[in-house]
Amino acid sequence: MESEKKLARMMTYFGYVELLVDYEGYFCSVEEAISNVIAGTFCWFRNLKQIHEWVEDEQIQGILREHFGINHVPRYYWLTRLLGLIDPASMNACFVRWAASLLPESLAGQTVAVDGKSVCSTAKMARYENPPHIVSAQLCELGLTFGQAAVAGKSNETPAMQ
Repeated sequence: MESEKKLARMMTYFGYVELLVDYEGYFCSVEEAISNVIAGTFCWFRNLKQIHEWVEDEQIQGILREHFGINHVPRYYWLTRLLGLIDPASMNACFVRWAASLLPESLAGQTVAVDGKSVCSTAKMARYENPPHIVSAQLCELGLTFGQAAVAGKSNETPAMQ
């Protein structure tokens, strides 16, 4: 399928990620580290430790190598170090370009839903006078959130999405 081919080319999109310091890619490239984490996230692993344990499995490494071109799995320490080198704004831009490449050519007729939520479900939030609000925009038919913004209050949701 075409979408599988696009997914397999994900590392090419992360080749443009900017780093906060110079890194020569001694054992594992930053692109491979990012791709390992994204693949683990797609398999519903919730944290970096779980993802790393999963990608260390020989069978999983074979699948990642064959279908995605991921040839190296860094040690857990190096994986955390590599991810810490990434400029977040640059990563976000690369991720958005990659995700956009997976979308259909035409989004005509797609439904966009905008929804705001207050983050107030944790015990530590009691110290905040006003809990933070997150506004999200979704393509309903694809189940894809394509935009999020933090806003000061519920009244700022519409300007944030515009």
